[in-house]
Amino acid sequence: VAFTYTLAGKDADMFSFNVSTGELSLKAKPDYAKKPFYDVTVITKDAGGKKYAENFKIDVIPEFKGLVAPTSETTADFEQIIKENPLFKDMVNHVVLKQTADGQLVLEEKGQGLSAEAPKPILAVVKGTDRGYELRNPANDEYMSGFFKYETGGLTYTGYEVFIPNRNMLGENQKDLFKYFSANNAYGSKKLPFSERDVDFISIAGAKITDKDGKVVSDMYGFNHYDKTMKVLGSTGIDIVNTSNPLYIEIAGEFVPDVRSNITATALTKANADLMKAIIEKAGGAVLYGEKETTFGKEHSNSKTSGEIGAKNESGGESQEAAKPDAAGPIISQLSIKNSTVSLGGKIQIEFKATDDTHVGYFNAMFSSVNDPNKKINIKAQNKQNTDSLPDHFEFFLNSNNSFELSVPLIIDGELKGGIYKLESFSASDAKTSKNPTINNKSEYGPSVSNTDNSKFFNDLTNTELSVTIPVLESNPGLPVINEQESNATLQLANAIKPNKVIKGTVFPNGEDWFKFDLTAEGTITAQLDMGNRSADLKLYGPNKSEIVGKEILKSGMIHYTTSDLGEYYILVTDGNINNSPYELIVDIV
Repeated sequence: VAFTYTLAGKDADMFSFNVSTGELSLKAKPDYAKKPFYDVTVITKDAGGKKYAENFKIDVIPEFKGLVAPTSETTADFEQIIKENPLFKDMVNHVVLKQTADGQLVLEEKGQGLSAEAPKPILAVVKGTDRGYELRNPANDEYMSGFFKYETGGLTYTGYEVFIPNRNMLGENQKDLFKYFSANNAYGSKKLPFSERDVDFISIAGAKITDKDGKVVSDMYGFNHYDKTMKVLGSTGIDIVNTSNPLYIEIAGEFVPDVRSNITATALTKANADLMKAIIEKAGGAVLYGEKETTFGKEHSNSKTSGEIGAKNESGGESQEAAKPDAAGPIISQLSIKNSTVSLGGKIQIEFKATDDTHVGYFNAMFSSVNDPNKKINIKAQNKQNTDSLPDHFEFFLNSNNSFELSVPLIIDGELKGGIYKLESFSASDAKTSKNPTINNKSEYGPSVSNTDNSKFFNDLTNTELSVTIPVLESNPGLPVINEQESNATLQLANAIKPNKVIKGTVFPNGEDWFKFDLTAEGTITAQLDMGNRSADLKLYGPNKSEIVGKEILKSGMIHYTTSDLGEYYILVTDGNINNSPYELIVDIV
């Protein structure tokens, strides 16, 4: 798809804009004293005429001249508190602490790729508090993040916070983060005195509490939620101090040491807790360091060192890992796609044979459209015998022929497009179970895989294509359009719609669009949301007006739910605090 770009906004005339490369440059040298920031809007339009606009505020950083190293005592204190905060400890690889002539502390980028003569960018002004350090925007002194360490009531508190002024900064992590940690999450008690509509700003946070003997009392990760005045509404997160019995934590209002009356704890599966912790770490690292993988993230590598594999257990004998080391992922010996054609509402059926020293736990496969490689079918599945279940994975099982069977609904990422989809790659990995070691070795198969045997096995496969049909579109060319009617901002005001129509509307920041339809015969409800490259949440509610907890694949913008319960169902389209964005919604009953 060809995109065209234009520049708008009150300061657009001050910039040169290369519409081919996307490079934006000032026509004249900026002067912080005269103009500390610029406001511009970038508008993009695809070949079909759909538009999307995003506003950008570009700060001009004042010059910090005559920087010197701070006192050794300040440096030591700063470095110690960094090292004791898991997310910030990677900061030493990116920045160096400096001091201005008037004693102000700043963080200077280490300047990889910059010449020795070039001034290094100043990323933050550092301000000490009675509990730690705050990092503030050097252009406008706005709070960006911080890390702390303090003692009270015989306990030591260490932690961090990364403020998110614009949720789009979270990128690919946004959907998962809000699935797990929004005020309207599906994992807690639902007793918070505020909803997602009340939240204007959020921050990623972590906190560890230890007693006087060094024992960890709490180990928490999650979100802090603020209103537009920066008042703390509350927090959502997990406490994984007890790894076998983690808790989902909800805090009404501000967290206060030694106060438990505003905290509600709900039991959580270990699998969900592991997912939540991983996405918090990944997102926090990406916001802080602008990288998908940081040194911080490598700490959670799935591979084991030789020292860990040879470890002894408490009884003195060799651990199960040491007795049977497993250094490779599952080996797939056969794979076949059982149905060559599949329609929306139907299922893709796959059988495969695999061997492993421990337990074949997970299987992933990716199909891409022959006509548009950006259109994907992404299959994520887990062994039915796994001790922990992942909420966004379908299940496979071992049949009587010693083959694994997998049957998953057809779910297409992005716009609904039929045609031929070709197998692009697949993989299998070990599992985390109570019976088998916690080893997640992975084997990948595909034309570009470096492992020669895996690449040859993939290339030798003969049945690698799916013929995909979308009956609701193909049997009704030029579907009638229903335009969203205001106000449908609550379930009670939901617009009545009929399946097999295109619903067009616009979702606003902190806004909700509700629709309702009647299910008069049992079947599979499919709902597909198309927002181009933007994102929004799509949710299904049942006749009892409660959200249905089913196989909802959030990242694809599609719901696939089979039911025999008749009555009135509700669809909710809600934003991730994005700009006003048009969407198209198709609901079908198969």
